[in-house]
Amino acid sequence: MAFLVPVVCGVFLLGLTLYYLSLIVLYTRNYGLDPVPPCRFEESALPCVTIQLPIRNEGQLAVRVIRHAVALDYPSDRLEIQVLDDSDDETSTIIQREVDRLRQQQAELDINVIRRTTREGFKAGNLKNGFPLAKGEMLAIFDADFLIPTDFLRRTVHFFTDPLVGIVQTRWSYMNRGKSCFTEFQATKLDTHQMFEQAARARAGLWIHFHGSAGIIRKAAVEDAGGWNCLSEVEDVEFSIRANIKKWKLVYLDQFKVPSELPETITGFIVQQMRWKRGWLRVLKYYAGDIWKSDFPLSIRLDFLVRLFGSFGPALSLPFTLGALPAFLIGAQYGLQWFVYMEFSLLLICSLCIRLAEGHYVTGNIDSKIPVRKFRLSSFIPIGFIVNLGMMWAQTQSTLEGLGNVQSWDVTPKSHKYLVPPKAPLPGYIVGTVLMCIYATAFFVWSFWTEHFLASGFYMLTMMGAGWITISFSLERFSCKRSLSESFLEVKHRNYKSAMHTD
Repeated sequence: MAFLVPVVCGVFLLGLTLYYLSLIVLYTRNYGLDPVPPCRFEESALPCVTIQLPIRNEGQLAVRVIRHAVALDYPSDRLEIQVLDDSDDETSTIIQREVDRLRQQQAELDINVIRRTTREGFKAGNLKNGFPLAKGEMLAIFDADFLIPTDFLRRTVHFFTDPLVGIVQTRWSYMNRGKSCFTEFQATKLDTHQMFEQAARARAGLWIHFHGSAGIIRKAAVEDAGGWNCLSEVEDVEFSIRANIKKWKLVYLDQFKVPSELPETITGFIVQQMRWKRGWLRVLKYYAGDIWKSDFPLSIRLDFLVRLFGSFGPALSLPFTLGALPAFLIGAQYGLQWFVYMEFSLLLICSLCIRLAEGHYVTGNIDSKIPVRKFRLSSFIPIGFIVNLGMMWAQTQSTLEGLGNVQSWDVTPKSHKYLVPPKAPLPGYIVGTVLMCIYATAFFVWSFWTEHFLASGFYMLTMMGAGWITISFSLERFSCKRSLSESFLEVKHRNYKSAMHTD
C-alpha cells in the first residue's frame, strides 16, 4: 500500500500535466485577435443594461466600484445600477452615503441599493435577490475590487446582436501584481488559467466558464438556465455549465483586460484558493452527470469533465510527494525502482516545461499599462513549485470539505488592512501545514542520507513551501497584533490629550 498510493497518484498527476501541456499547445495554435461582434446596435437601439455590484463588507472599495459604474459611457436612460449589499459592518452606511451623494449630483441616475439581512446562498443568493428587480436585458457583474473601464459596455454589448450569445467574459488584469514576488506569482497563476484554459478552449470551440466578475450576461440566458443556484461557492461555474448545456454561446475576450486586485497576504490567498477548490468539487459532485448526459460531442464533454476531475490534483499531490521515499525504498525491494524514478522524473520534467511555457507566454502578454517588476523565469519557477507544494495541505483540506455539504464563504482580504486576529485559534490548514513541514524535513534528511536525491528534492521544496506559508502566517499575525497595539496606544494618547485639554 505504501508503494501503490504514491505511484497511482503519480499516474493521475502525470495525466493531468500532459493534459495541461495539450492546452498550452492548443493556445499556441489558436492564438490571435479577439472575436468581433457580427454587427453593432444602432445608438438608439442599444439594450438596457443593469450593472450589478454584489458587495459584502468591502468598506471604501464599495465606493470606488460604485463611482466607476456611474462613470460608464452609456446612455443614462438605458443604464441601471444595482448595489447588492449583504454587509454586516459599516459598509452599508458607507454605501448609502455615497449613493445619496450621487443622486444629489445626478438626478437622472438610476441607482438602487438592494439590501438583505441574510447570507443564504452567499454571492449567488445576493445576485438571486436582485435578479427579479433588474430592468436590463443584460446584466454586467463586477466585484468590489474591480476598476470598470468607461468603455466596458461599448466594447461588450454589441456581441449580443447574435441572439445565441449568452455571456461575454473579459480577462482580468491586476493593479498590484508588481507589489511583490508573491503577487507576481498569483498574477501569473491566474493569467495562465485565463490564457491556457479559457482563451485556448474558447478559440477551439470547447466549453468555457463565466468568471463571476467583469462579464456581461443576457438576462434571458440566466432565466433559461434556471436562475442562480446556491449549490456551491462558485456560482459562476454552476451557471456556465447550465448555460452551456442550454446551447448559449460564451464569448471570451482575451485582449480586453479589466483591472482588479490580488490578495497581498498569505491569509487572503489561502482563503481565496480554498473557497474556489471547495466550489469546484461541489460542481463536480452535482453537475458531472448532467455534463455527461448532454448531447454535445464526446470531446467537449470529456474535456470539461477532465477539467473538473483535475480539481483532485492538489489533494493527490500530498500522498504522492510525501510518499516519495517509501515508494523508492519499496520499489527497490521488488525491482521496480526504475519505474518510480521514471514516474517522478517525468512529472518533474513536465511540470518544468509547463512553468517555462507559462513564463514565456505570460511575460509577453502582461498589460503594459500596469506597473510590474522585471519578470525573471529564474525566480518564478522555484516560487511556483514551492508555493504549490506548500499549499498541498490547505488544498487537500478544502477538497475534503468540498465533498461534504457544508458551505462556507469568507470574503477574500485584498490588503494588509485585513489580517488574522492575534487571539483567534490557529486554522486547521496552518496546523496541517506545520505538520507537513516537520514530516518533509525529517524525510528530506532520511532520503538524502539514503542517497535518494530525487525524493530529497521533492521533500526540500515541500519543506520550503510549508515553512514559507507558516512563517508568512506568523508574521501576519504579529503585524496584526502590533497594529492593534498601536491603535490602542493612539486611542489612549488621544484620550489623555483630551483630558489634559479639559483640565
